Amino acid sequence: MQELLERKKGLRRSILIVDDDYIAREILGKMLKDRYEICYAENGVTALDIIKRDKLKLSLVILDLHMPKMDGYSLLKLLRSDNELRRIPVIVLTSEKGAEVESLKIGAADFITKPFDMPEVICARVSHSIELAEDSVIIHETERDELTGLFIVSFSFNTEKGSMNRTTICQWMQSSWISTVFILLTSCMVEATATKY
Repeated sequence: MQELLERKKGLRRSILIVDDDYIAREILGKMLKDRYEICYAENGVTALDIIKRDKLKLSLVILDLHMPKMDGYSLLKLLRSDNELRRIPVIVLTSEKGAEVESLKIGAADFITKPFDMPEVICARVSHSIELAEDSVIIHETERDELTGLFIVSFSFNTEKGSMNRTTICQWMQSSWISTVFILLTSCMVEATATKY
């Protein structure tokens, strides 16, 4: 979480580009190198090793679907099934219309079509996917009280675009019996703490 907050303050984010086509890797790298630290892999097996090694550092994976050794579909499924790696968003590279839908169903954050669009479109897709993933992690990490594990009614965090307030309204708190249990538990905790001292 701390590394994520530091990245949001302006440190350069890291992107892994995975494609067996050297020219495609280089084109994408040149489009993104001014804003991001770029590393490359030519197949899914090498990419998985890099992702496991740099899981806390990587902000995004750009993944071709058709590669030797391990294809993009297999790698995407592995990433989505791993609790530590699933937070890393994946944008898939494809020239097939059906592959776009299939990859999104598996868990891709977005897709980039081949041949590549304008660099501005690709940069916007990359930036948007990273921001969504990072905001999701921050919300997930800050939505519960560390001591009690209960949902916090409201919380806020800062982004590059300024302060953002989020209000989480818990459906279960509206239920009268849950509210009663919550009040009883809270009063028991206060009473136990008072008798302890």
